[in-house]
Amino acid sequence: MTESQWQADGFAILCNTQGVVLDVPYQTLPIDRQLVPGVSFAFLFHENSIEKAVRFLASAREQDVSEHCSLNISLAGNVLPVFVSSHRTPEGLRIMGALSEPSLIRLCSTLPESAPGLLPLSAAPLLENQDPPAAITPPLDADLFEEFSRLNNEFANAQRELAKANAEINAQREWLQGTLRSITDAVVATDQTGRIKFINPTAQKLTQWTEDQAIGLPLHDVFMILTDDTREAVEDPIEAMRVSTGQTGIGENTYILVAHDASELQIECTTAVIAGLSGRREDLIGMVVVFRDISERKRTEQALKASALVDELTGLYNRRGFMALAEQQMRVAQRFANEVTVFFADLDGLKRINDTLGHQSGDEAISAAATVIRRCFRKSDIIARLGGDEFAVLAVESRRENSSPIGLRLQSLVDEWNAEPGRAFVLSISLGTSHSDANHPLTLDEMLEQADQLMYINKKKKYREVLPP
Repeated sequence: MTESQWQADGFAILCNTQGVVLDVPYQTLPIDRQLVPGVSFAFLFHENSIEKAVRFLASAREQDVSEHCSLNISLAGNVLPVFVSSHRTPEGLRIMGALSEPSLIRLCSTLPESAPGLLPLSAAPLLENQDPPAAITPPLDADLFEEFSRLNNEFANAQRELAKANAEINAQREWLQGTLRSITDAVVATDQTGRIKFINPTAQKLTQWTEDQAIGLPLHDVFMILTDDTREAVEDPIEAMRVSTGQTGIGENTYILVAHDASELQIECTTAVIAGLSGRREDLIGMVVVFRDISERKRTEQALKASALVDELTGLYNRRGFMALAEQQMRVAQRFANEVTVFFADLDGLKRINDTLGHQSGDEAISAAATVIRRCFRKSDIIARLGGDEFAVLAVESRRENSSPIGLRLQSLVDEWNAEPGRAFVLSISLGTSHSDANHPLTLDEMLEQADQLMYINKKKKYREVLPP
């Protein structure tokens, strides 16, 4: 049979969804490999087309009628392209092939659409001067056929498991990205080289960079920041964050963000490393930056300073400034159901220092206490000297369980101050706390009263431990 005759020939087979041949009702091509029921559809084709045949079969499962696909097939010792198409039926996949697209179209047109199966071999029309259909070759050896069927089933099962795993991974990815996109704070994540892998809508709005523009760029190209005090450019935000995070992997700072349109915002920025599966910080696989616009709050703070609402001795807010800012933050916390903690601190022994060392030393003690308290809390917390030896702190989005670690950190900073040589007095601070959340809301006055009462309980307990009866 010549190649010109093959151009009019073809084959039609019926496969199950796993790609196993169920029936071969029409074949007029001398395919070298045996085209018989029980073999895998992909096995019919030349080695260089098996992978493509598997992809074609996977696509055919999802479509009623597939597009034409070219695959290589061995015919009488020659490797030639064959065009195949599929039609999904209740019985399985009806797959037809021919050595040219016109022949394939002509072959498909001979198969009645209403037929549930395939065209019987005897009903297949022959073109003029065409040789009769070649006899179907005998089946494979029984043991080889059984082994091939088993491997084919395992392959089909593996494909299903892989598809299921991919679907689960895609669902988890969509859930995670949806969660990150819904966060009201700006979020940017990088890989270990510092190139951006994710930027949520809030970050796009603040930086004025779209997702398409930002993905793949170095972080410092999109997240351009200046130091809050000296306005010096931070050339390498990743390295600056690594330094600020220390051993904990988490750091918090305030910066000036220069957006893509050259506008500037004051931001509060929290950073963390993304560790690998080992969990060790040295095996980091990226960084995540979370920041929020605090420009409005900064303007409010500056207005408060201009209104003389700052304590002259310590530089902290005075009582009036604290109450104004704290009430504003309480309203915001109530609107968004955020947790709030008030800390009430008292400088122990101020009267004794004034009486024995003089009021100048008393002022130094107040300033030292203010410095220690400022170091203990975040820059976003509202810290004030209410008067005399009393201090108050309002911490927004601070959980109840964080109160104890904060108290320990304050005591550690006090001990560190006292350990310095040449101190004229011993610094001591008593602390009390009060917490408000959506389930147990309190007013600012109620929180201050509770924290004050707890502070005096702790102060008395401290004196009993130092001066036992």
